[in-house]
Amino acid sequence: MDSSHICSIILKFGGYWSEVQGQARMKYVGGSQKSLKLRRDEITMLLLKEHVETLCHWLRGQPFDLHYHVNGTSPKNYLLISSDSDVVEMLECSYERNKIEVVVEMLECSDELLPSTSNAQPR
Repeated sequence: MDSSHICSIILKFGGYWSEVQGQARMKYVGGSQKSLKLRRDEITMLLLKEHVETLCHWLRGQPFDLHYHVNGTSPKNYLLISSDSDVVEMLECSYERNKIEVVVEMLECSDELLPSTSNAQPR
């Protein structure tokens, strides 16, 4: 299979959005990341959400949004992925690099559902 048909998706999760002083944008801070390799022609909104729920099991059944980094923007700009047409747009803007950064944003989640950290220290 031609490597141009494979897309590497870097999922970032567990961090938070922070305002950038003096700019009308947000940046994603902290968290973890996982990589996926998927065929470009098979990527849909449903497939992305299924992979996120598999990798981030605590999100299963919880509301979350996906945002992608618009390639070529510096500083980074992110757009919401809310439909399959947004997925198509995301794939088109990343066609040359075959690499996409996607941020998972939890909308509301009970602390009981978050992954525990065995080395957590009280603040």
